[in-house]
Amino acid sequence: MRLRVISTCADLQALLAKDLGPGAWSQISEEQARRFEAAWRAGPHDTGRRCTKSRPALVDGALLPSLLGRLRASIEDLRFEFPSRMNLLYGFDDVRFSDPVPAPVMIRLFLRIVDVKLLEPGTIHVVYAHRLETSEGLTILEANAINRIYLQEQAV
Repeated sequence: MRLRVISTCADLQALLAKDLGPGAWSQISEEQARRFEAAWRAGPHDTGRRCTKSRPALVDGALLPSLLGRLRASIEDLRFEFPSRMNLLYGFDDVRFSDPVPAPVMIRLFLRIVDVKLLEPGTIHVVYAHRLETSEGLTILEANAINRIYLQEQAV
C-alpha cells in the first residue's frame, strides 16, 4: 500500500467516513495490566479488586484510551504530519467498554474520521472514531476523540 500523509484540512475531509487501518497488532501484557491497576488504585479510583498471582490480571477499561495515540501511529500506511504549533485532545465522546478482558491480550485499532471542520483559518476541529478489537474479534473499546489542531502561523 502507498503511504497516505495527512497534513491539511482538505486531506482529512477527503478521508471523512472512510475506514483507516486496521493498525498493527499490539499486546497488552499481564505486567502492563498489573502496573496500571496498581497506579489506578493509588488514586481515588480504588474498586477493591486486586490482581494476585493466583488471579489473572484484567485489562481495565481506563487503560485503553491511553493507548490510542500509540495505536493510531501503528497504522502503517497512514501518517498525520500537520504543520501544527499545538494539538489538543478535548476529550472523548460516545465511549463504550466491554467487560474487562484477561491479560495478556492482542489488540488492534480501527480508525475512522467522523467530523472535520475548519473553525477559523489555522484551526481544524476533527473527531476520530476509535474501535479496539482483540485477536478473538471482541470489541473492547469504542470511543470518539475530539481534537483541535492549531496550525503554525504562515510566514508573511
